[in-house]
Amino acid sequence: MTLVELMVTLAIMGVMLGVVTLALRRVQAPSPDDPYHVIVDSLRASVKSGRPVTLRFVVRGASAAATVFADGSILADSALQIDRLAGRTPHER
Repeated sequence: MTLVELMVTLAIMGVMLGVVTLALRRVQAPSPDDPYHVIVDSLRASVKSGRPVTLRFVVRGASAAATVFADGSILADSALQIDRLAGRTPHER
């Protein structure tokens, strides 16, 4: 490998590192008050205890409810945008 090839390789790696660093800085951790994360935690508790759990939220100024059943299914208002069987929001697919 010549010196020119080595310098080109290092330059490409430097550009890639810069792009990755900028992309990672934009990723933010979700809020622990996010309804989706509360529902996921309640799902674990419901399956473990064998009892349904009903939750109430305020989403964009409107009240919304979600019931998590012991079989793992979720019945939620459309404001929460939770799939009944998958337990995911449409953005996660």
